[in-house]
Amino acid sequence: MQDFDSLTGAGTLRPWTDNTTLPGWHSTGENIILGFGVAEGIYSLGYAGGQGDRALGAIGSPPTLGHLFAVSFQNLTASTLTSVSVTFDGEQWNRQAANPQRASSLLFAYQVFDAGTGVIYRYDNTGWTFVPSLDFTSPNATLNAGSMLDGNAPQNSVRGINATINGLALAPGQELWLSWGSYAVPLGTPSHGLGIDNRKRSAGCLVGE
Repeated sequence: MQDFDSLTGAGTLRPWTDNTTLPGWHSTGENIILGFGVAEGIYSLGYAGGQGDRALGAIGSPPTLGHLFAVSFQNLTASTLTSVSVTFDGEQWNRQAANPQRASSLLFAYQVFDAGTGVIYRYDNTGWTFVPSLDFTSPNATLNAGSMLDGNAPQNSVRGINATINGLALAPGQELWLSWGSYAVPLGTPSHGLGIDNRKRSAGCLVGE
């Protein structure tokens, strides 16, 4: 299980290095923003001060700019794997000001790559398969006013989001990439501060983070 609690630090920014900041994880950002925020980017979401319980999140911005993060796993078995189960908690740590207010989502997608060829998408999602049942949509998007939220509170989170991805053809040595992306909502409103926590996956002997 990945709980992201290593994403701590002082200040407001921490450099992000793919496959190093979090082994097996990749993002569209050169930095990760610590704590609350409303600006677009990749976030270590959590309580003020950048310490304690964390979630990995993103905020997309208008008009079409998205921010994404992904984790990769390699099939080190001698068999082709055909399914994987994904489970995580969705947490909302801020609500953007908007009138009228609109919900936003972290969109889930996956793709199979040959070893060493995987790349996270930002503008071109060719080859990625989206799975709406693994999207996380902001549970707190009723009031127009912007607000920082407690993403661990029941009214701001969805626990145990889960689905099984069937129909894979993950050959020995290939990599499976799982991605979450945040985009601006219609009419150019920035997305809310959404993140994932306590991510789990189950599929034979996949080796990743």
